[in-house]
Amino acid sequence: MDGPFHLLHFPAGPPVAVVQPMTTSLYLEEDSDIGRYETAFNHLRAEALDAEATRHHIHELIKDRYA
Repeated sequence: MDGPFHLLHFPAGPPVAVVQPMTTSLYLEEDSDIGRYETAFNHLRAEALDAEATRHHIHELIKDRYA
């Protein structure tokens, strides 16, 4: 991945991937592009901590920082 992106799904019409490299925004509408970003998002979501683990991790970071 080379920067942030957003997947926009609308009630009517196809989804759009908004990719934001350093100097511009790209709006991608091709199915193959959308598929790549949906796959990337699913991989990120699979690796992410759940809500409770996230709270614990943040608490530990704060505790370590100010200990």
